[in-house]
Amino acid sequence: MNAGAGNTALPILSDNQNPELSIFACDFSPRAVQLVKDHELYANPPAGSIHASVWDLTSKDSLPEGIEPGTVDFIFLVFVLSALQPAEWAQAVKNLHTVRVLCVTM
Repeated sequence: MNAGAGNTALPILSDNQNPELSIFACDFSPRAVQLVKDHELYANPPAGSIHASVWDLTSKDSLPEGIEPGTVDFIFLVFVLSALQPAEWAQAVKNLHTVRVLCVTM
């Protein structure tokens, strides 16, 4: 669930052999999301799928496009929490809990 420029999501997608894998790459920056969408793997993954969207992890009453509560198995956060203000951490954790995280990797 972390887009950045796709440095985590795209290599996972590249090596994926599971046709049921769905990667949701979310980032605060529209530019970062567009970089993921412009990558050749975005339109033609070897297996599975990828969806990229703009999302503010600290937003209230908002989940990323295409994600329902309780549907996410793993979340990768790379340099995300360190970019937030301490006052934003509680809402960010609440949002992560809402998507029912089974495993968080930072």
